[in-house]
Amino acid sequence: ISQILNLYKKPEIILKQILLKLLEVTGAQRGSIQIYNNNMDSFLYQYFYNTDSYNEFEIKNEIIKKIKKQKKGFYLVKNKINEIEKKSEIKSILCDIVLFREEFLGIIYLDSLLVENLFIKDDLKLINIISSQIGVFIKNTFFQKELLQKESKSINLDELGSFFETYNITKQEKNIIKAIFEGKENKCISEEFFISINTVKKHIYNIYKKTSTKNKIQLIKVIMDYINK
Repeated sequence: ISQILNLYKKPEIILKQILLKLLEVTGAQRGSIQIYNNNMDSFLYQYFYNTDSYNEFEIKNEIIKKIKKQKKGFYLVKNKINEIEKKSEIKSILCDIVLFREEFLGIIYLDSLLVENLFIKDDLKLINIISSQIGVFIKNTFFQKELLQKESKSINLDELGSFFETYNITKQEKNIIKAIFEGKENKCISEEFFISINTVKKHIYNIYKKTSTKNKIQLIKVIMDYINK
Protein backbone atom coordinates (compact mmCIF):
# COMPACT_ATOMS: atom_id res chain seq x y z
CA ILE A 1 0.00 0.00 0.00
CA SER A 2 2.87 2.37 0.77
CA GLN A 3 4.21 1.74 -2.74
CA ILE A 4 0.81 2.64 -4.21
CA LEU A 5 0.68 5.86 -2.17
CA ASN A 6 4.17 6.81 -3.38
CA LEU A 7 3.65 5.73 -6.99
CA TYR A 8 0.34 7.48 -7.72
CA LYS A 9 -0.77 11.05 -7.02
CA LYS A 10 -4.48 11.23 -7.79
CA PRO A 11 -6.76 9.98 -4.97
CA GLU A 12 -9.14 8.25 -7.38
CA ILE A 13 -6.30 6.22 -8.93
CA ILE A 14 -4.82 5.38 -5.53
CA LEU A 15 -8.13 4.04 -4.21
CA LYS A 16 -8.69 2.02 -7.38
CA GLN A 17 -5.24 0.45 -7.11
CA ILE A 18 -5.79 -0.36 -3.42
CA LEU A 19 -9.07 -2.09 -4.27
CA LEU A 20 -7.40 -4.17 -6.97
CA LYS A 21 -4.64 -5.18 -4.56
CA LEU A 22 -7.19 -6.22 -1.92
CA LEU A 23 -9.04 -8.37 -4.44
CA GLU A 24 -5.79 -10.00 -5.50
CA VAL A 25 -4.66 -10.78 -1.95
CA THR A 26 -7.99 -12.00 -0.55
CA GLY A 27 -9.29 -13.80 -3.65
CA ALA A 28 -12.54 -11.81 -3.59
CA GLN A 29 -14.63 -11.84 -6.74
CA ARG A 30 -16.16 -8.38 -6.44
CA GLY A 31 -15.35 -5.28 -4.47
CA SER A 32 -16.07 -1.65 -3.76
CA ILE A 33 -14.51 1.30 -1.95
CA GLN A 34 -17.02 4.01 -1.10
CA ILE A 35 -15.94 7.30 0.47
CA TYR A 36 -18.76 9.60 1.54
CA ASN A 37 -18.93 13.36 1.82
CA ASN A 38 -19.46 14.99 5.22
CA ASN A 39 -23.26 14.86 4.98
CA MET A 40 -23.31 11.25 3.75
CA ASP A 41 -25.80 12.17 1.03
CA SER A 42 -23.38 11.51 -1.82
CA PHE A 43 -19.99 9.97 -2.55
CA LEU A 44 -16.64 11.70 -2.86
CA TYR A 45 -15.24 8.52 -4.39
CA GLN A 46 -16.98 5.32 -5.38
CA TYR A 47 -15.19 2.44 -7.07
CA PHE A 48 -16.28 -1.03 -8.09
CA TYR A 49 -14.65 -4.11 -9.49
CA ASN A 50 -16.45 -6.78 -11.52
CA THR A 51 -19.74 -4.87 -11.56
CA ASP A 52 -21.19 -2.14 -13.76
CA SER A 53 -23.06 0.13 -11.41
CA TYR A 54 -23.95 0.93 -7.82
CA ASN A 55 -27.51 -0.25 -8.40
CA GLU A 56 -26.22 -3.65 -9.46
CA PHE A 57 -23.82 -3.84 -6.53
CA GLU A 58 -25.74 -2.26 -3.70
CA ILE A 59 -24.41 -2.90 -0.22
CA LYS A 60 -27.30 -3.89 2.00
CA ASN A 61 -28.41 -1.27 4.54
CA GLU A 62 -28.13 -3.89 7.28
CA ILE A 63 -24.41 -4.25 6.57
CA ILE A 64 -23.85 -0.48 6.53
CA LYS A 65 -25.76 -0.06 9.81
CA LYS A 66 -23.86 -2.93 11.42
CA ILE A 67 -20.43 -1.67 10.47
CA LYS A 68 -21.20 1.91 11.55
CA LYS A 69 -22.57 0.69 14.87
CA GLN A 70 -19.65 -1.66 15.59
CA LYS A 71 -17.06 0.70 14.10
CA LYS A 72 -15.01 -2.30 13.08
CA GLY A 73 -14.84 -4.76 10.23
CA PHE A 74 -16.29 -8.25 9.97
CA TYR A 75 -16.64 -11.19 7.62
CA LEU A 76 -19.80 -13.21 7.01
CA VAL A 77 -20.27 -16.82 6.00
CA LYS A 78 -23.18 -18.09 3.93
CA ASN A 79 -25.68 -18.76 6.74
CA LYS A 80 -25.13 -15.30 8.23
CA ILE A 81 -25.57 -13.68 4.81
CA ASN A 82 -28.91 -15.48 4.41
CA GLU A 83 -30.08 -13.91 7.66
CA ILE A 84 -29.63 -10.52 6.00
CA GLU A 85 -31.02 -11.50 2.61
CA LYS A 86 -32.81 -14.78 2.03
CA LYS A 87 -31.66 -16.79 -0.99
CA SER A 88 -28.77 -14.41 -1.55
CA GLU A 89 -26.35 -15.30 -4.34
CA ILE A 90 -23.47 -14.00 -2.23
CA LYS A 91 -21.51 -16.75 -0.48
CA SER A 92 -18.84 -14.74 1.40
CA ILE A 93 -18.55 -11.12 2.56
CA LEU A 94 -15.63 -9.14 3.98
CA CYS A 95 -16.29 -5.57 5.04
CA ASP A 96 -14.49 -2.83 6.96
CA ILE A 97 -15.13 0.75 7.96
CA VAL A 98 -12.88 3.65 6.92
CA LEU A 99 -12.39 5.93 9.91
CA PHE A 100 -10.26 8.86 10.94
CA ARG A 101 -10.25 9.44 14.69
CA GLU A 102 -13.72 7.95 15.08
CA GLU A 103 -15.07 9.97 12.11
CA PHE A 104 -16.88 7.79 9.58
CA LEU A 105 -15.45 8.28 6.09
CA GLY A 106 -16.53 5.24 4.13
CA ILE A 107 -16.62 1.48 3.58
CA ILE A 108 -14.48 -1.20 1.98
CA TYR A 109 -16.58 -4.13 0.80
CA LEU A 110 -15.51 -7.42 -0.79
CA ASP A 111 -17.55 -10.51 -1.60
CA SER A 112 -17.69 -13.73 -3.62
CA LEU A 113 -20.54 -15.36 -5.48
CA LEU A 114 -18.47 -18.51 -6.00
CA VAL A 115 -16.73 -19.58 -2.79
CA GLU A 116 -18.29 -20.14 0.63
CA ASN A 117 -16.30 -19.24 3.75
CA LEU A 118 -13.67 -17.53 1.58
CA PHE A 119 -12.49 -15.00 4.13
CA ILE A 120 -10.65 -15.68 7.39
CA LYS A 121 -9.40 -13.65 10.37
CA ASP A 122 -6.12 -12.85 8.63
CA ASP A 123 -8.06 -11.19 5.79
CA LEU A 124 -9.92 -9.10 8.36
CA LYS A 125 -6.65 -8.02 9.98
CA LEU A 126 -5.25 -7.07 6.57
CA ILE A 127 -8.27 -5.03 5.50
CA ASN A 128 -8.30 -3.28 8.89
CA ILE A 129 -4.73 -2.09 8.43
CA ILE A 130 -5.47 -0.89 4.91
CA SER A 131 -8.70 0.89 5.89
CA SER A 132 -6.77 2.78 8.58
CA GLN A 133 -4.23 3.91 5.98
CA ILE A 134 -7.02 4.98 3.63
CA GLY A 135 -8.64 6.99 6.43
CA VAL A 136 -5.46 8.95 7.09
CA PHE A 137 -4.81 9.42 3.37
CA ILE A 138 -8.34 10.68 2.62
CA LYS A 139 -8.41 13.05 5.57
CA ASN A 140 -5.00 14.51 4.81
CA THR A 141 -5.84 14.91 1.12
CA PHE A 142 -9.09 16.75 1.71
CA PHE A 143 -7.84 18.76 4.67
CA GLN A 144 -4.99 20.08 2.55
CA LYS A 145 -7.29 20.75 -0.41
CA GLU A 146 -9.93 22.55 1.66
CA LEU A 147 -7.30 24.60 3.50
CA LEU A 148 -5.55 25.74 0.32
CA GLN A 149 -8.81 26.56 -1.47
CA LYS A 150 -10.02 28.53 1.54
CA GLU A 151 -6.80 30.55 1.66
CA SER A 152 -6.76 30.98 -2.12
CA LYS A 153 -10.05 32.88 -2.01
CA SER A 154 -8.29 35.73 -0.19
CA ILE A 155 -5.80 36.18 -3.04
CA ASN A 156 -6.40 38.83 -5.68
CA LEU A 157 -5.12 37.30 -8.91
CA ASP A 158 -5.28 40.71 -10.62
CA GLU A 159 -2.26 41.67 -8.48
CA LEU A 160 -0.17 38.71 -9.65
CA GLY A 161 1.25 40.38 -12.75
CA SER A 162 4.86 39.62 -11.81
CA PHE A 163 4.00 35.96 -11.18
CA PHE A 164 2.35 35.61 -14.58
CA GLU A 165 5.32 37.32 -16.23
CA THR A 166 7.85 35.15 -14.40
CA TYR A 167 6.13 31.95 -15.52
CA ASN A 168 5.12 33.25 -18.97
CA ILE A 169 1.40 32.67 -18.33
CA THR A 170 -0.90 33.56 -21.25
CA LYS A 171 -4.18 35.46 -20.95
CA GLN A 172 -6.28 32.31 -21.34
CA GLU A 173 -4.11 30.50 -18.80
CA LYS A 174 -4.70 33.37 -16.36
CA ASN A 175 -8.45 32.91 -16.76
CA ILE A 176 -8.14 29.20 -16.10
CA ILE A 177 -5.95 29.74 -13.03
CA LYS A 178 -8.58 32.13 -11.67
CA ALA A 179 -11.27 29.49 -12.26
CA ILE A 180 -9.14 26.88 -10.50
CA PHE A 181 -8.80 29.21 -7.50
CA GLU A 182 -12.58 29.49 -7.45
CA GLY A 183 -12.80 25.71 -7.14
CA LYS A 184 -14.31 25.13 -10.59
CA GLU A 185 -13.98 21.76 -12.30
CA ASN A 186 -12.85 21.28 -15.91
CA LYS A 187 -16.38 20.90 -17.26
CA CYS A 188 -17.47 24.18 -15.68
CA ILE A 189 -14.36 25.94 -17.03
CA SER A 190 -15.00 24.67 -20.55
CA GLU A 191 -18.58 25.94 -20.46
CA GLU A 192 -17.57 29.33 -19.05
CA PHE A 193 -14.94 30.02 -21.71
CA PHE A 194 -16.68 28.18 -24.57
CA ILE A 195 -13.82 25.76 -25.16
CA SER A 196 -13.69 21.96 -25.16
CA ILE A 197 -12.69 19.97 -22.09
CA ASN A 198 -9.65 18.71 -24.01
CA THR A 199 -8.59 22.32 -24.60
CA VAL A 200 -9.02 23.05 -20.89
CA LYS A 201 -6.85 20.03 -20.07
CA LYS A 202 -4.22 21.21 -22.55
CA HIS A 203 -4.11 24.67 -20.96
CA ILE A 204 -3.87 23.14 -17.47
CA TYR A 205 -1.08 20.84 -18.64
CA ASN A 206 0.83 23.86 -19.97
CA ILE A 207 0.28 25.72 -16.68
CA TYR A 208 1.59 22.75 -14.70
CA LYS A 209 4.60 22.46 -16.99
CA LYS A 210 5.45 26.16 -16.69
CA THR A 211 5.09 26.19 -12.89
CA SER A 212 6.66 22.73 -12.32
CA THR A 213 3.51 21.44 -10.61
CA LYS A 214 1.49 18.24 -11.04
CA ASN A 215 -1.98 19.11 -9.76
CA LYS A 216 -4.27 21.97 -8.75
CA ILE A 217 -3.31 21.81 -5.08
CA GLN A 218 0.38 22.15 -5.91
CA LEU A 219 -0.41 25.06 -8.27
CA ILE A 220 -2.30 26.93 -5.55
CA LYS A 221 0.57 26.33 -3.12
CA VAL A 222 3.18 27.61 -5.60
CA ILE A 223 1.22 30.83 -6.12
CA MET A 224 0.70 31.30 -2.37
CA ASP A 225 4.40 30.69 -1.72
CA TYR A 226 5.28 33.22 -4.42
CA ILE A 227 3.08 35.84 -2.77
CA ASN A 228 4.45 35.19 0.72
CA LYS A 229 8.14 35.05 -0.15
